[in-house]
Amino acid sequence: MRKGIFGWTLAVRIVTREDFEHDAQADKVCREGPYHRAGAAWFVFDKFNQIGQNPGFTPKWSDKPLLKSWEKTKPPLGWPRETDSLCPRCVPEIRQQILERQSPPRSPVHGQTG
Repeated sequence: MRKGIFGWTLAVRIVTREDFEHDAQADKVCREGPYHRAGAAWFVFDKFNQIGQNPGFTPKWSDKPLLKSWEKTKPPLGWPRETDSLCPRCVPEIRQQILERQSPPRSPVHGQTG
């Protein structure tokens, strides 16, 4: 021990590697505690949200309710993508062909029209 400038006693301590390792472990525990508690809280919250869900909204123009987000399906990814839609220019042409009986009414569904 030695006397400081103002007569205070100063204790000089040598910091070892074990001190740093102990601090790192304490820091890890302090960081991971809230992380695990938040995960557990979210698990419980999610389970409570699954109880007694309301059915989907049914619009006036539909006889079935709209699908919830987990009930919806996504199109398969990849190349080339296959879609049922037609380009804006092709729609009037296909309609005209169907009205003139040049192609069957189900041709946009079953064939490559556009």
